[in-house]
Amino acid sequence: MNTKIIYIDGWFLQPPLRGIGKYIKNLLTYLEIKNKSLKYILLVPTNDLELSYLPEHISIEIINCKYSLFWYEFYIPRLLNRIEDPYIFFPSGICSLIYNPSEKNVISTIHDVSALMSFKYSPLNFQLRSFFGRLYRIFSFYKIINNSIIIFTVSKTSKYGIEKFLPKRKNNYPEIKVVYNASEIKSLKSYSKSKCFLCITGENNQKNSNCIVNSLDYFDNSSLKGWKIYLIGLKQNKIIHHPSGAKLIYKKYLEFNEILKLYQKAYCLLFPSFFESFGIPLVDAMKAKCHIIASDQGSPHEICGDNGIYFNPNVSYQLFKKIDEIKSNYPYPPVINNKNEALNQTWQNASETVFRIIEAKVLN
Repeated sequence: MNTKIIYIDGWFLQPPLRGIGKYIKNLLTYLEIKNKSLKYILLVPTNDLELSYLPEHISIEIINCKYSLFWYEFYIPRLLNRIEDPYIFFPSGICSLIYNPSEKNVISTIHDVSALMSFKYSPLNFQLRSFFGRLYRIFSFYKIINNSIIIFTVSKTSKYGIEKFLPKRKNNYPEIKVVYNASEIKSLKSYSKSKCFLCITGENNQKNSNCIVNSLDYFDNSSLKGWKIYLIGLKQNKIIHHPSGAKLIYKKYLEFNEILKLYQKAYCLLFPSFFESFGIPLVDAMKAKCHIIASDQGSPHEICGDNGIYFNPNVSYQLFKKIDEIKSNYPYPPVINNKNEALNQTWQNASETVFRIIEAKVLN
């Protein structure tokens, strides 16, 4: 029996692991091979990655490379072109633009289509690297649509967005499968909630963290005295004492075990993004018994349902009203609907679903 090889693009497994890197890591952690005629090979650009979580049946091939453009447009095509009918899984929504498979042997995950959306949902960043990255994601989207046998995405919101941007002149689109992401929180032994708001954010304008700061200007002086607001994932560590009385604590990237400690004491998660296709912090917050104030744009309604309250992320006054509402409820915990579909998703189930579908497609 001929062995079919499925290569997996591991570029985004380089530290620090962000959303896509964690997505790849969590899928691979639970990868089980059901059929011995398949072989998975993970492609990585350096030999110093921490990959001890990988199952033994996943092989690793190191292709030394420092730059993503060379990775996708030189090294990946060179590898695939010398192998007969190779399969490759691009789990990041980024793919090689010049590689043209002889058959549709590409599997992909498109996490969102924010790069194609209006600036209202995905504000433009004029930094060269960010601008180039946005263009690359746009071209990758159409390349993936043309070449993939199956496309995974992370929510119904994201699937709707993908379908909205499909070229009208084509009809033979690949099947789009929704497989929810999951929380890495398995259980929390204690919930010592304090006067603390938490926001897992970033410097990208789409994250809209300035909306939180602007909302504080509507509070009377010292009306938030004793409250802390953590903003995690920014460029520098700093502390600002706001006239409202709130203590703003800015933190750079934190490892998950450190973020977990913040979830244990956070009374409420703030999620002001203009658009997110999923939002793992939303599921983390539900697991950690936090109140949730989330943007009414994108996926939060789908992911949280009645476990969150919502506001227009373009209107900081609305966020002020929601923060004031939650503040007045302290210290009462939220009532979490445990039948929520996203809340009950696990990475093991997500991995089993993704790779079961891949194997079915490859072995057909």
